[in-house]
Order: sequence, then structure tokens, then C-alpha cells
Amino acid sequence: MYMEDSEMTVEDYRKILETDPDNAEVKKELADRLSDEDRLDEAIEEYRSLICLTPDDPCAHFGLGDAYYKKGMVKEAIAETLEAISLRPGWPYYHNRMGKLLEAAGDLDGAITQYTMALELKPDFGDPADSLERLTGKQGRSRR
Repeated sequence: MYMEDSEMTVEDYRKILETDPDNAEVKKELADRLSDEDRLDEAIEEYRSLICLTPDDPCAHFGLGDAYYKKGMVKEAIAETLEAISLRPGWPYYHNRMGKLLEAAGDLDGAITQYTMALELKPDFGDPADSLERLTGKQGRSRR
């Protein structure tokens, strides 16, 4: 990239995009940085723009879902996370996030299913194991 990502500011990314507006990598970094800074409306706009460029990128959908989740838009977050899962099946982190979203929506059975899937894909994944233990009272596989 142009400099260490940790040194890049929102303004740096925007300057690059002025001359290279279809640079998907820079758009994603900008959207991620905006989301990290809780500038969620701007992040959502950038993720949507990124998805127009790269509709089959699961990370773009996951990032948009994350921004929606941070904003309290659980229904929209679920839809984008489902899209990420459909584009990259078998990724345990997406299933873990889906578990969190379904839990937030009150679908505890669905959440348990997603946490279980995440653990089946990555047995040493502590976060879904902890969530399963909290929801079911049973110790998750990563703690055996």
C-alpha cells in the first residue's frame, strides 16, 4: 500500500480515491477505518459503494453488516452477514457473528445453531464456545 495502514487517516484514503475512485482495496480500508471510528453513516455509505464495485466480496458484506450491527440495525446486519456466509461458506467468524446477531434478535435456537457451526469449523474458537456455555449451560468444545 502507500504507507503503513495504521498511519493512514480517513483523509489519506479519500485523497487516494479522488484519483483512483474504483480502488476496492482503498475503499475497504476507508470503510473499515470509518467503522472503527464509529462514523457509521459514512462507513455504511462506503461499504455500499464497495459492494457496487465488488458484489461477490464477502468481506464487504461482513463489514457492512458489522456497521449496521454497531448502529443497532440488527435486521440489516443479519441480511448482510447471511450474504457473507453465502459467498464464503465455512468461515467460522461469520457464523459466530451470525450467532451474536440472532441472539440480539431473540432467536436463541438460531444463535445456538450458528455458534455450534462456528465451533465445528474451528474447535478451538473460544468466543462461540463461551456463548454456547452461557446460553446452554454446557461447556463448549474449546474448553475440553
